[in-house]
Amino acid sequence: MIVTAPDNTPPAITITHPPASGATADTSYTIRWTDSDPDSNAIISLYYDTDNTGYDGTLIVTGIPEDDPTDAYVWDCSAIPNGTYYIYAKITDGVNPPIYDYSDGALTIFHGPQDKKRWTFMVYIGSDNNLEDAGIDDLNEMEMVGSSDKVNIIVQFDRIPGYDSSNGNWTTTRRYHVTKDNNPNIINSQLIADLGELNMADPATLRDFALWGIQNYPAENYALVLWNHGNGWREAMERLKAQGVENPERAICWDDTSGYDCLYMKEVKTALSQIVSQAGTKIHLVGFDACLMGMIEVAYEIKDHALVAVGAEDVEPWDGWPYDTILADLVKSPNMTPAQLGEVIVKRYGQFYSNTPWTTQSAVDLTKMAELSTIVSSFADSMNSYWNQIKQARNTTQQYYYPDHVDLYHFADRISKLVPNTEMVNKANMVKDRVKTAVIAEWHGSYRPNSHGLAIYFPKTSVSYYYNSSVIDFPKDTTWDEFLKRFVTKAKAVVPMPKIERVVIRDLTQIDVHFDGEVPIEVSPVLFDISQADDPKVKIDVTEVRIDRKDDRLVHLTTSPLVEGKFYVVSLRKIRDFGDIPDTSLEFGIIKSGTIKKGNMKIEIPVGTFNEYIALYMRCNPTSDRITEADRASSSRDTRITLLVPDTAVEIIGYRSSGKRLEQDSFKGKVRLTISYKDRYLEQDELSLRIFHLDEAGSRWVLVPGRQEVDYTNNTVTCSIGHFSIYRIAQTSGPAAANLKDVKVYPNPYKPSELHHTYIIFKNLTDNVKIRVFNIAGELVYEKELDRGGEWKEWQGTNNEGEKLASGIYIYIITNDKGETAKGKLSIIK
Repeated sequence: MIVTAPDNTPPAITITHPPASGATADTSYTIRWTDSDPDSNAIISLYYDTDNTGYDGTLIVTGIPEDDPTDAYVWDCSAIPNGTYYIYAKITDGVNPPIYDYSDGALTIFHGPQDKKRWTFMVYIGSDNNLEDAGIDDLNEMEMVGSSDKVNIIVQFDRIPGYDSSNGNWTTTRRYHVTKDNNPNIINSQLIADLGELNMADPATLRDFALWGIQNYPAENYALVLWNHGNGWREAMERLKAQGVENPERAICWDDTSGYDCLYMKEVKTALSQIVSQAGTKIHLVGFDACLMGMIEVAYEIKDHALVAVGAEDVEPWDGWPYDTILADLVKSPNMTPAQLGEVIVKRYGQFYSNTPWTTQSAVDLTKMAELSTIVSSFADSMNSYWNQIKQARNTTQQYYYPDHVDLYHFADRISKLVPNTEMVNKANMVKDRVKTAVIAEWHGSYRPNSHGLAIYFPKTSVSYYYNSSVIDFPKDTTWDEFLKRFVTKAKAVVPMPKIERVVIRDLTQIDVHFDGEVPIEVSPVLFDISQADDPKVKIDVTEVRIDRKDDRLVHLTTSPLVEGKFYVVSLRKIRDFGDIPDTSLEFGIIKSGTIKKGNMKIEIPVGTFNEYIALYMRCNPTSDRITEADRASSSRDTRITLLVPDTAVEIIGYRSSGKRLEQDSFKGKVRLTISYKDRYLEQDELSLRIFHLDEAGSRWVLVPGRQEVDYTNNTVTCSIGHFSIYRIAQTSGPAAANLKDVKVYPNPYKPSELHHTYIIFKNLTDNVKIRVFNIAGELVYEKELDRGGEWKEWQGTNNEGEKLASGIYIYIITNDKGETAKGKLSIIK
């Protein structure tokens, strides 16, 4: 007879729930497993333990048959203290040694308060990256306020090794119920659970945290803040990473120890959708304490699952939100609505960063996103022409850390001002109106003057492959992406580069540059060049550039110190996407007192004349219609100009630090002007040279009053001036004489072969005279009538036919309309 021995194959068991990602429970939890036993006679026992080693925990239940088809047990854990536990099973068939298995994940038991509060404020701190110490700071800020009888503050906090070793240097993921604590450095809140290492970039992790918070801390309103790095709508670009591209752009909640994963906006939407579906309530406020999340694409993605969104159009500083003041306001006024909480966050953020001029923050009404997006789509459809103006609008629109993030309202506003098309302008104004309606509150620093609360993706040269419906909903549901593709292919018109009009000196390290058109947002210190005019190798460093908040044609520069009395050239290099034209530049001088020279002119300004630095513009030989007209009128009797000395015209313009032009201002002290001349142009005595200024109203040259000094050794004329204007040197006849008693005729004898005997000069003439010249025989050889007195110097010893007179003695007789006569002899020697 053959006897078959019993099957001694040992049984097996694996705990499947709690899963590796962990689980939470309050009063009960269903433990699940899989098992096997060839002879189906094994018995299962379940235990809970405070760790996952040693199998030394507390019995939950025993006697479960291995062949029980449910492979599950509902555990009544209502009496178990709050804490984190691991479940393990023991299976034994009475023949083989017992088999044990711990659950991969922990079970967090928390018996939270069941009375509904006004708010549960949930913060999802993803510090598994270089922001670890900032996360610790923010949790300590929350502890400065703590939860109250009306407000729950709960946190899920994931840390990383290697950045901050404080507070026990734990590197797992923990949940806290935030309680009040005045220590700004140590986390003392109630630790609810340590979940081990979790991937905060997994939408299931975000979902589980929010559901846990809603289930265990019920409230009338829920705020969920995603705390981390942010990049707006962007996809993580795994393909680029696979190709070796460093730091590919990611959306939000970067988790470095989970393969540098992040939450894409579509994943945020998925998590929120599951939260709303399972919890039966929308999230009342979703906050993004992260950079660059204040975009219409981000808001549109979550519009169906939340009521209010808060985020920044630009990057956020390291400290992020000021949680102490925000939560203090919420605890003090727990009945505030989601919109009011959004206003508080924006207000407190603005106050905290009032001295950080590039910061932004805004709260938007997500219930308005569908309507706004429809209008944006219609606006996009209308932009099919006027590409030059559209490009100019784009290039002068407020943009942010990523240049392809621009302010939506400001772009629409630029279109409404630049495009001569009624339909496009109407659509742009509709966008502006809807943005104002959708934005609940907005704050921006002085360097972002044209921020209005919602940015939009608007590249200049190419549209990202990832800007499509597989990544986010906005390009799927609107035609904005189609407009972008048209724009980058059709908007090739040249946009003129604005030219520098003038520079104003506020002090030796602060100058204002005024342009003739709107300044591109792209201007930065590296685009400006300032060098010394007489030595271009001497450079002035530009350390800061700021476009004026009220005038987008004005740029404020901070520089290394300028030197008084020097001329400089400021240039703005050509910016990409602007016209293919030369760089724009301007030369200016800087003076408060002392001497400054330019070309053939010199200005001496006494101490005390100005109490501020003056920006000077000094040009040699300027041209204008007014100058031409004044030159033509120089022969009138009022000017008494006999010669406009060539190459002596100069123009002087000055600007105060306020930007006010000095042209018609009277100086406190007398400013001295010296102009040099070339004597080869002179036709008479140099002592008759005088400086005239241009009377622009009458378009005539007017003699500068006061004493003038002629230095014929150095060929200069100097006078005192009372204002800046256009000046030049001229020879003058002087005033008309009262009578003919003091008439002088020289040189006498006249020797035309000698260098300075160019003309025979008649001086001290009255007005309305007749000059007649007779030879020794009494024959009239020359006559001339003059209506202007003073000095006349045109005759070169010729007869009336222009022939030169022979050497000899001649008689001149001068008469006037008063019956007066002057006569004398004149010798001509060839």
